[in-house]
Amino acid sequence: MIIKKLGFPALIISGLLALSTGTAQTATPLTCATVPSAADAWPEWKPGDKYALPVAQALERFKKAPSQWATYVTPGGHTWNGDYLGYGNQEVVQRWDLISLDDEDIPVVKYQGKYYRNPNTIAQNAFKYYGRFLANQKPEDKATFLKHAEALIKGQDGRGALLMPYPYKAARNMGEYPANWVSAMSQGQALSVFARAYNLTQDQKYLVAGRKALDFLHVPVERGGTVSNLGNIDPSLARYVWFEEYPQDAKSSASHVFNGGVFALLGLYDWSKVDKTRAGLEASRLFQCGAYSLESALPYFELGGYSAYDLGHLVDGIVAPRIQLIQYPYQTVHIYQLLAMYSITNKQTYLDWANRFSHDLGQGDVSIPAK
Repeated sequence: MIIKKLGFPALIISGLLALSTGTAQTATPLTCATVPSAADAWPEWKPGDKYALPVAQALERFKKAPSQWATYVTPGGHTWNGDYLGYGNQEVVQRWDLISLDDEDIPVVKYQGKYYRNPNTIAQNAFKYYGRFLANQKPEDKATFLKHAEALIKGQDGRGALLMPYPYKAARNMGEYPANWVSAMSQGQALSVFARAYNLTQDQKYLVAGRKALDFLHVPVERGGTVSNLGNIDPSLARYVWFEEYPQDAKSSASHVFNGGVFALLGLYDWSKVDKTRAGLEASRLFQCGAYSLESALPYFELGGYSAYDLGHLVDGIVAPRIQLIQYPYQTVHIYQLLAMYSITNKQTYLDWANRFSHDLGQGDVSIPAK
């Protein structure tokens, strides 16, 4: 979910899968695809003008409230210890209405009239203070960043899961998640915060927290975790893992959200660079697995002039594609995430799709500014 406070940059704040509090568990290695197989049966996908009306409506909404992908591109590209997606240039959370600060000055989000801590909102505000500190070296920005990192640790359970303390109804799911949800998006963004916190302090507690968060990313959805695969598109694609922003409930099927999955990948990449143990190697392996799934699935997000929020239209065959939420044009998010992935991997497919999505919006070719 993205919520936009008028006059301020968007905050991406996910609703997450409900999980009961548990204890730490040993991660089970995931098997996954990093190369194609002759058995892979990707479905034919030629949207043509099937979605012409919702695409036109989305583009019209974008014209009325445009956003710029360039605002969220870090000069020189994404690095594990640099300004996260240009967040250092964004407005930090104040005491607004929908999003506010609690009595410890940690971000909270209003749901059903009550304020709750949301790990994604906390992480994203942390990135803003981290980026500010890199730019100005003010001790107060560093201190505030680390305070946010501490809040994330406090929100972690014994399994390493970042919990959400309120119920939520995800759009693609049949049922409502009860309180204490998790999401791969939260796990990934927490990894990116912990990597930067350890970089600043060399404090072992951030390594401990990051390894716990990484361990939980191994837990499959059917065991209450956040990792699934594309086997619900075709059984032959079960090797293709996806880190789910909204893991399915018992009556639903995983929808493979674009932005939440990429935020998880960025966290895995960041952790692979800071952790010099087997955990770092495993984070690198999971990044490669998830990145290959993303590369392979990118054409299926194209709806003929606009990108889909997820792949739900391939999964159940009965719902229309989610092109964008009313509050925020996710196509912009997809563009700057693809540029981050391109800067990490140097794979042309990410740049090509970023250009395509940018041209859909009439914004021309994309680029990563030099440092």
